[in-house]
Amino acid sequence: MIHETLSSHPIKNITLFDQYSFLGGGQMVLLSIVEAACRVARKVVLVVPMGGALELAIRERFGSRVEIVNTPELQITHGSKGLQDMVKLVAHSFGMVIRHWRLVRNADLIHVNGARQFLGIILLSLLTGKFCYYHVHVNHSKAEKLLIWLAAQVSTTRFVIVNSPFVLGQLIRRIKSLSDKSNIILVENSLGDIYEGKSFIDRYKKTDNDILNVVVLGTMRPEKGQDIALELARRNKYIHLHLVGRVGEGAEEWIDKLKYNAPHNVTFYEAVSNVPSFFDQIRAHVNLVPSRWEEPFGLVAIEGMANSCLTIVSNCGGLADIAANTSAICCNDFNEISMAIERVLTYTPIERAELAKIQFEATMSLYRPERFVESMCKLFTYHES
Repeated sequence: MIHETLSSHPIKNITLFDQYSFLGGGQMVLLSIVEAACRVARKVVLVVPMGGALELAIRERFGSRVEIVNTPELQITHGSKGLQDMVKLVAHSFGMVIRHWRLVRNADLIHVNGARQFLGIILLSLLTGKFCYYHVHVNHSKAEKLLIWLAAQVSTTRFVIVNSPFVLGQLIRRIKSLSDKSNIILVENSLGDIYEGKSFIDRYKKTDNDILNVVVLGTMRPEKGQDIALELARRNKYIHLHLVGRVGEGAEEWIDKLKYNAPHNVTFYEAVSNVPSFFDQIRAHVNLVPSRWEEPFGLVAIEGMANSCLTIVSNCGGLADIAANTSAICCNDFNEISMAIERVLTYTPIERAELAKIQFEATMSLYRPERFVESMCKLFTYHES
């Protein structure tokens, strides 16, 4: 049982690690983690691969409040890992020990946002005796779950933080002994601070030419289902599909083929930094998450609902929990997604707005930005009573 006791001693230095340079779902959550660290610590250091969108976002939001330190980005296979990937991981981990020994030794607390850096941080924490927090954002492979198990056993581990009930359930199902570990805790992801205090917008008062603007937001790769959405657009002339996001590593040829074969009612966009502004710009009506992948959480789903868009999700992973909590429309396959779009097209503007508002209000209640930041502040200032 966790006692939410706030430390009476101010934290001098929190050092945070992230494994990527881009702004994915885990990195969007990292922005809120950095916010929490800034509230409770005198100094915040962020160790990330520099030169990407994540560094830009941190500098824009926090300025000189956060010191950024460069670290190499580990390049290993997306999906199933082989022996070569394991060798790279071990070499990268020992490299972290050499590069960041002094940095970790001078910190009070360490937070690592992503499993590729867990082994390096475990070694550093054992060598320096520093308390560490390990954040799990994905339903990892069996081998990676063993690494999470190892982190939970280490005496310097304060908490292993899991981002959704789905991921926590999958972790415990694979390694049942973790259900008895009091340092494995659930802190569900939430919206970013850009959504704090946001009000509902009726996007359905006027729908130009009876066309629904349908948005699919997130990294473009086969398991995310952009091809499913494109086929919907091909079959339905009453929707305009907006595919938004960076192209995933190894998916370049797949996306090029999608673009070549796309019908006229599909538009592709690069990743956007201000999602609410983009939704307003294109007059978005429907937020679609057609993923084939067992989504660990589903940040783009709650972002769509927070932007007052009627949201439809596939019944995969953590998306099912979000749908149950918010009344998002949950579909099992392509046919059900297609029928859901057809139903929305038959709704009156008032009916569309009513459902969108139900989803919006549930999302803002359950996944409000400040809830997550407050939870992380309590964890960072926790001490055993």
